[in-house]
Amino acid sequence: MLRACGWRGNDPVAGAPAAFDWPLLLATAARHTVVPAVYRHLARAGDHAAGDVPPAILDALRTRSDENALRNVMLTQRLVELLDSLHAAATPVIPLKGPVLALMAYGDVTFRQFYDLDLLIARADVPRARDVLRAAGYRALTPLEANSGADAALVAADYHQAFVSDDDGTMLELHWGLGRADTGARRRADDGWAWRHAQRLPLLGRTVPALSWEAQLVYLCVHGAKHAWTQLGWIRDVAAVTHAAHSLDWAHAARMARDLGAARMLTVGVLLAHDLAGGTVPDRPPWPPGEDRVARELVAIVRARLFSDQPLAMPELVRFQWRVRDRLRHRVGYGVELLTSPRLADVSLVSLPMGLRALYHVLRPLRLTARHAARALSPR
Repeated sequence: MLRACGWRGNDPVAGAPAAFDWPLLLATAARHTVVPAVYRHLARAGDHAAGDVPPAILDALRTRSDENALRNVMLTQRLVELLDSLHAAATPVIPLKGPVLALMAYGDVTFRQFYDLDLLIARADVPRARDVLRAAGYRALTPLEANSGADAALVAADYHQAFVSDDDGTMLELHWGLGRADTGARRRADDGWAWRHAQRLPLLGRTVPALSWEAQLVYLCVHGAKHAWTQLGWIRDVAAVTHAAHSLDWAHAARMARDLGAARMLTVGVLLAHDLAGGTVPDRPPWPPGEDRVARELVAIVRARLFSDQPLAMPELVRFQWRVRDRLRHRVGYGVELLTSPRLADVSLVSLPMGLRALYHVLRPLRLTARHAARALSPR
């Protein structure tokens, strides 16, 4: 990231050239959710930082890092309260990312930058979990009537739903899958994959559930691949997990990934973390040499555009998703899912009764066709 702002030397602080773009560094650190890491790195540089980093930049990084720490502590308290409420409602739950990942990978909930909470539950528990969230002051951001045809179609096709607290604006995502169906992540979540690969973690005087080290690594790679690794913070998380998990079972992680149809996603994530964030790689990689070659091609694509100012275009994202999947059947599944599996925009167009909710799978390709036809016919 420092190189992207104009630095080309070995020491990212001492002797920084006059052309070094410090405001760009500040903006890039925020966009890639690595403000606490950048601040701690520059602050540890001591006299060099005092002489080379503009005071206004260092002050801004310190302020944003302090704000992040306060927000993370507040979100951690909200998480514990919600876990208690879900436990009281007999709803098994596993927190994803957020405070739990910060504590596991970095040893401190303030050392990672995040803005919301993610909770994984079983699909059958969605209605009960929604009731718990509503009682806690959260409302769904999806304007769908509960138990309607549109709501049922979205729950069946998607894997998460966004909520917000009207009291303090806390954002929360309720997950009933680890990803969309084409990777196998949603199906495996339904059969208890996460709970079979869980551990307990101390947090605010109690123990809370968390993914095992291997499951955490696989999940982070699936999540990063879903977004085509457009944030450095996600890559840094993978590297931090490989360092913090001193007895990581690489072969077990590879088997988990294959089980989800995400073996290539794991390979790409691990190689990216090694190249860009100093993550560790296994002495004997559990993937074949041919897979390493394809994965490195995808790593090069990510590296080439990671700090681009331009948002990732949909054709680029589709090409990446096509290549990052393991086999032809996974790619075909991705294409079918992309074209027919309804999203919020599809189910929001019309309200269908419960018995006709399958028609949303027909509505989606029709809506996509109409949208792209309108774009093609409209004057530039």
